[in-house]
Amino acid sequence: MPEDSAKRLAASCDKLAAGLQSEIRASQVLTRVTGFPDLPSGRGLSQGFGAKGYEYVETLTSFQEVALRYKAVFLIAGKQFAEADAATRQAIKVATQKLEGGK
Repeated sequence: MPEDSAKRLAASCDKLAAGLQSEIRASQVLTRVTGFPDLPSGRGLSQGFGAKGYEYVETLTSFQEVALRYKAVFLIAGKQFAEADAATRQAIKVATQKLEGGK
């Protein structure tokens, strides 16, 4: 793949990953659901909706990891190996943080 094409595609992946990171930060509020009465059913609803919020954030994080892996693949195709290694390290960092619970 031509180097300029690889870099353009990698830049698109960066833009996607950054947008996903913004959405992940904004979506943290979805994991803390309040407003239901302090009854067993209310606690169950809070837990259920909070769990859905966590699932949403986890899905966005997985998409972010994939975008960074695609970036690495495009850079490899353009023979930009050092940049591809950096993108792979970014993807691994995102995956590690996800496994550690977002730390």
